Amino acid sequence: MSLFAIVALQFTSCDESPGINSFDIQAPQLTELSLNPGDITFSRQIDGVKDTLIRYELSVKNKLGGPLNPPPQFYITDNDLKTRIKEGEISNFNSNNQTYSTQFSIQSNTNLFRSFTVTVFALNSENELGNRITRTFKLSGIPGLKPIISEATITPSRAQIPAVGQAAQRIDFTADVQDPDGLDNIESVFMRLISETTGPLGSPFQLTAGSSTGNTRRYSTSFEINSSNSPDKVSVLFYADDKSGLRSDTLIRNLEIIR
Repeated sequence: MSLFAIVALQFTSCDESPGINSFDIQAPQLTELSLNPGDITFSRQIDGVKDTLIRYELSVKNKLGGPLNPPPQFYITDNDLKTRIKEGEISNFNSNNQTYSTQFSIQSNTNLFRSFTVTVFALNSENELGNRITRTFKLSGIPGLKPIISEATITPSRAQIPAVGQAAQRIDFTADVQDPDGLDNIESVFMRLISETTGPLGSPFQLTAGSSTGNTRRYSTSFEINSSNSPDKVSVLFYADDKSGLRSDTLIRNLEIIR
């Protein structure tokens, strides 16, 4: 071997640092994922039906010890919608027990049934991904009770078509609605008009919320007929939807339009 080759070999050997190489930096290992509270079951007697904000505390341990840079990350997936709804860092580090923690909240309603998955992971300084930890948690809502149309009226129920030049005839429709889960749980009240001669008259019409008495709220709307209308018999179907996705039984009243 030539002297030049020996010198080159020596220089090559000196370039290898005895320090830590990138492949010696271990990927982070997370363990002991904790979520508080976990699964939640709502109660009609204790919680009632309402919108609610649920606060969670999330924690995880670094199995290898010491702080991580960057800190662990998390994201929340809504399993029903197949959508990621929240993400962030788990940045609060407790050196005494090697635990990272953070808080997050979820907006929901006590009558909804929902399922989520929290996923936690970490990267090392070389951007290498360590293990992932997941946990599924659920919200069990209050089984809903459908709303009730307790009364419906049409005034007048026998309406006369005005003669040419006369003022229009107003017809008032009202529905008294109750909901065992509370009046705030009522979403909408509708009526459908079905003509004896021509069938359904347009789309369902929405009634407007009015005053409340006790556990009952009145909904109403009005129409007018004039000289261009024709005699007819109309079935009026009243029904209500609530925020739980439940629909009341249909209450039918009759309207007669005469010449």
